[in-house]
Amino acid sequence: MKTAVAIWANLAWFGCVFAAMWGRPSVALLIAAGTWGLLAWRGFITRDIAPRLLVLALVGIVFDGIAHRMGLIRYPNLPWFQVPIWIVGLWLHFAALIPFLREVVGKSIPVAAVLGAILGPLSYQSGARFGVMFLEGNSAFLIYGLFWALFFPSSLILSARKTP
Repeated sequence: MKTAVAIWANLAWFGCVFAAMWGRPSVALLIAAGTWGLLAWRGFITRDIAPRLLVLALVGIVFDGIAHRMGLIRYPNLPWFQVPIWIVGLWLHFAALIPFLREVVGKSIPVAAVLGAILGPLSYQSGARFGVMFLEGNSAFLIYGLFWALFFPSSLILSARKTP
């Protein structure tokens, strides 16, 4: 089942990006809803952690909004004070995956920090290859690397199930 979730995670990421490319950004919200449904059904998302995952999604959305306002990231055809709906969907999708990623990555905070520092900004760079957003310069890549080096391990810690 982990393989199926991993495949879905990647297909959904592409789905959100393609939704933006094809002018159907709200489809990303449907994709995120599918991710939440799948992971709740498989037991990765429970009532006790769902609110924390939503807060983590909000943190990511706010960070992207601030980065956009500061000129670190640019979305084509979007005013500087907005975050595109497909990014909201992408963050909701990612937040739902956090408990699954916790099982895959394990409890190693240093490993999570390194993975976040590398893979976080690379996912944005990949989005740039599709022309849906752009990191503006090396400083943006570095800032996103630092954000993800802190955010990813923190999200794994915060998504831990409560012990009875």
